[in-house]
Amino acid sequence: MRKFLLYITLTSLPGQAQEINFEQNWIVDRDSLVQRKMNLKEFDLQGKDRTWSLKGIEADKKEYRSRFLEKEGTVIGMEPCSRMTYEQTKDGLKVTATEDNLTRISYDMPEEWLHFPMKQGDSIRGYFHGIGLYCGELFMRRFGTYQTKADSTGKLILPNGETLNGIMRLHTERYVSAVYGDKDMLRKGVPTYTVDSIIKRMAVDTLMLHENHYRWFAAGYRYPILEAKVITFKDKPIEELLFYCLPEEQELLASNDVNKEVREAVARSEKGSQAGDETKTRGENGFCYEISQNDYSVTIRYQADHYEKITALLTNNQGIVYQRLEKTGLAGSGQIEFNTSGLRRGQYIIYMNVDGTGYAEKFSVK
Repeated sequence: MRKFLLYITLTSLPGQAQEINFEQNWIVDRDSLVQRKMNLKEFDLQGKDRTWSLKGIEADKKEYRSRFLEKEGTVIGMEPCSRMTYEQTKDGLKVTATEDNLTRISYDMPEEWLHFPMKQGDSIRGYFHGIGLYCGELFMRRFGTYQTKADSTGKLILPNGETLNGIMRLHTERYVSAVYGDKDMLRKGVPTYTVDSIIKRMAVDTLMLHENHYRWFAAGYRYPILEAKVITFKDKPIEELLFYCLPEEQELLASNDVNKEVREAVARSEKGSQAGDETKTRGENGFCYEISQNDYSVTIRYQADHYEKITALLTNNQGIVYQRLEKTGLAGSGQIEFNTSGLRRGQYIIYMNVDGTGYAEKFSVK
């Protein structure tokens, strides 16, 4: 058994990307967000030196509010003039229906909007197909291909000049075709398209739309901080949108304990990387501990003069939380044990929050 004494060593996370996962990025019932529109033409989509900047770009004063309702895995996302329905599981999020001022579509072949987990370089692709109404009067069949890739990581400079590290960008590229007909076709029934049907139709479609949707996720935030959408027809843009969600809006969301702990861990890491190695004496704040590791577990043994609550997280370097344990009680000794038998080889981090004081340490699984 390997054994060593822990005081405090802050690990460095700045600039590393988070991993999108169910625990941090699932949609929660009654969540509500405010977004502000910005001018996409003033924004560099690609980013320079893996840095995207909103500094100097003014946001519209008008607020666009999004609301989410969730029940038994069905999520309804409501925005001004549009509504989307998703199927949410621990594996991801699929689009099952869309509705706006012109169209109302239900999908029998849904697009996977998010996949859990997802890290840099990962991608998902497939076909989508749905039928519904256009302007309430015409039958509409909407179909196409999509690919979503976690294509870049870096940092985002906010309009106020502050920097968010641990940014991962998702890029969704979509080719969209549509077929229209008499409204009665819905009542009479229409044949279902297969993947082969979609491929054949798209091969001869001269009116296809090309969509690019970008989402910037930050470690410790449930929803994207920034979203951009560009739709082109025959290489000419017909719609260009950029929406910014203030980080403090998301910090107020309910059921956000895990993300709060990740944000605090990132903040401590950034502070530690600026200040250099930091050391605390064994008796500071009346709390000390040691850690031991074997092939199957990591055990933290602690001694406390007094405490109300200890929260411990086991994460990887990207901030994904694998285990979360809590202890509440009075003064004395105790231990917290993490099972590591199911972890892949690599480096991991243990974070502890003891009544507001943070501790962190790296360890390896070999």
